[in-house]
Amino acid sequence: MSEQAPSHTIYFDTNVISYVNSGLVPDFLGVLTANGHKLLLSDVVLEELPDQGGTHILVQHPFMYLLTNEAAFLDGKINFYRSVEPSNSSDCIDAIDLFLRGILRSAAGSRSVDDLNALFRNSIKAVLEELAKNLPENADPRLVEQLTNARLRHIDGLDLLPPISSPIVTKEELEALKIAPKHVNNLRPPNIVGKLLELYPDASEWVSRLLVPFGQREDIKSRVQELCLALIMIGFARDRSIANDNDRKSDSGARAQFRDIAHICAGSVCDLFVTSDKRCAKLAFAVFEALNLRTAVCCLHPSVSSEIKLLVVGTNYWP
Repeated sequence: MSEQAPSHTIYFDTNVISYVNSGLVPDFLGVLTANGHKLLLSDVVLEELPDQGGTHILVQHPFMYLLTNEAAFLDGKINFYRSVEPSNSSDCIDAIDLFLRGILRSAAGSRSVDDLNALFRNSIKAVLEELAKNLPENADPRLVEQLTNARLRHIDGLDLLPPISSPIVTKEELEALKIAPKHVNNLRPPNIVGKLLELYPDASEWVSRLLVPFGQREDIKSRVQELCLALIMIGFARDRSIANDNDRKSDSGARAQFRDIAHICAGSVCDLFVTSDKRCAKLAFAVFEALNLRTAVCCLHPSVSSEIKLLVVGTNYWP
């Protein structure tokens, strides 16, 4: 009797689910489950789908779910859920996300970010307010007083920060230094991150710290997120609209980029990450390769025919 092929955990980006759901790609998911593979989605996918959990493809197939921001460690014990709710961001998380998007937009050369320190100030204040709200009702009054005084001192200090105008570096400077996206997006595997560091040795100390082996107690997803951000800041696989001087277009591009990162973080704990976004596929491959993660990346190409064009990203195929 022949040995049964090993089963795999397969994470799907939102665009793949949308294509299958709309009929632009034949529904191949049943074949995967029939072969024993597990189909995975995240809370971010549910956020992005117009009807969230009501999409008929989600009802037809036995999907499992994972939480994008839930920590994952080297022991491989991953929490897969039968259902999850789309995450609702708190004011604290929204303020931090706004600051991080501002940093990314400014580093890309967009002139649409008014004051980075104002965004930083608001994000820290939001964190401090969140801490104050989450104190237990029976907290020692002395502790409450100490935390209140510390919070007020921090706020006073934050208010003294001078404005920092955007961009951090202009588009002209990026071009002159040859660190605009067009200079890095023609790199091909293997060793994408190594080749990037050869081009930009000034980033070596910063990025190299992210390439050391994982610690047993270290959250894998946190490092994946950091390396994704580092590569995007350098210009690799960066959404072109982030550099736009129009505030709405620039922030929209930054939001899309952060959603890509969320999917890559979720996919990093699975055997296979499937996306139809070529830019996202390149970023995922570069990060997984550099961190020696087992996750393979596949790019799905929509096709009017009944053929499923699912290509493994790597030296033989580069999006």
